[in-house]
Amino acid sequence: MYRLFVNNLTNLDFAYFDHARGLVGETFLASIELSGDLNPDKMLLDFAEVKRYLKNALEELFDHKFVIPTEHPDIQITQEATGLTVSMRDSKGRRYIHQSPPEGVYLAPIHEVTLEQLASLLKDSIKLPVPGLELTLHLEPENITGAYYHYCHGLQQHKGACQRIAHGHRSQIGIFINHQRQPSQEAEWAKKWEDIYIGCDSDLVEVKTEEEVSYHHFRYQASEGEYELQLPSDNVTMLPNSSTIECIAEYLAHTIKASHPNDHVSVKAYEGIGKGTIFEIK
Repeated sequence: MYRLFVNNLTNLDFAYFDHARGLVGETFLASIELSGDLNPDKMLLDFAEVKRYLKNALEELFDHKFVIPTEHPDIQITQEATGLTVSMRDSKGRRYIHQSPPEGVYLAPIHEVTLEQLASLLKDSIKLPVPGLELTLHLEPENITGAYYHYCHGLQQHKGACQRIAHGHRSQIGIFINHQRQPSQEAEWAKKWEDIYIGCDSDLVEVKTEEEVSYHHFRYQASEGEYELQLPSDNVTMLPNSSTIECIAEYLAHTIKASHPNDHVSVKAYEGIGKGTIFEIK
């Protein structure tokens, strides 16, 4: 039996609902194996076909979407002409409401989101271009040695999948003062922004209180359709202009600079794996 493998075929950036944590941003590395017999060209499948077909299939199914565990009893889904409305309550009884076109969500027929269950669902959803081959899909988080945090956001102005109001990332953070790395400050920000939603003023409809809980309510029109999200204010931080990674890095640098007015401050903010923005203030 031959087994063809491609490590780190693609990165999948997404958000999911967790009953204890609420809205969670995540990034997984996806690797694959194909097993079977050789074709007349003495290959299982051309690597170019593997990368083009399977990478595209995985990203179309899952990337930059909000994953909903549909079998959880505290989740209700309403199908409408323009898309889906999902109402959720976390373990504290706090309410989350997400409205979007169908492209914005991945409906997972499971009780809770786990790495193993997601890998199984995605594997079963992919139809291979050649019969007789068997697919094995591996999902795993990036091995990060320093501080990192999980964040979600949506970019109204983006023409691609980033426009979706609830997609997310697992992201490293690097903070430097006078060119010296600050692990303690990195850990502080990672703790402060653990499972955070980063919103911006232009998307905010209102801040309201229901059942003694404060909620932020966001809404915007994007090229895919109208997106809307309500979630507890405790899990939100606001930026004035946008929640792009450039604006996130700038916000962090200016906030840190306020406590170090005479020092050179640099922030290396990641958006998922291997990409991001560096912003510095002298």
